[in-house]
Amino acid sequence: MTDWNQVEATVSIGGSECKFTTIYLKQVFNGHHVFDIGVLCPTLPGENVWYNERESMIAMQGQSVVIRMKHVISGDESIFKGIITEIGMDGERGVSGTIHYRGCSPTVLLESGKTMDSFMDLPCRPLSERW
Repeated sequence: MTDWNQVEATVSIGGSECKFTTIYLKQVFNGHHVFDIGVLCPTLPGENVWYNERESMIAMQGQSVVIRMKHVISGDESIFKGIITEIGMDGERGVSGTIHYRGCSPTVLLESGKTMDSFMDLPCRPLSERW
């Protein structure tokens, strides 16, 4: 029996293709689309992955992500673009595990700027007297 829903997915992070173990992508109306990409860590016998890979993992924050999903039967392709906003890890005994690159659509960049920071440098008293 033919699987009419079969999709081939590829992931690029910072312009480089990435081998992944899991992808979670949630697209919603009136909110940011979110993703979680699981990447298997290399096994480092007797050593903690965070100790060796911490700086390179943290440097991934802010990198662009492209998830391409191609329908095997029809050839139709959907492309999702996002930004890594969080890096996490799960595993067993710290010697191997999965790095999770999480983030959302680029619309998250619209949430910052001068209009959002207008009361940042004011003490509470002048702010409360305004209202």
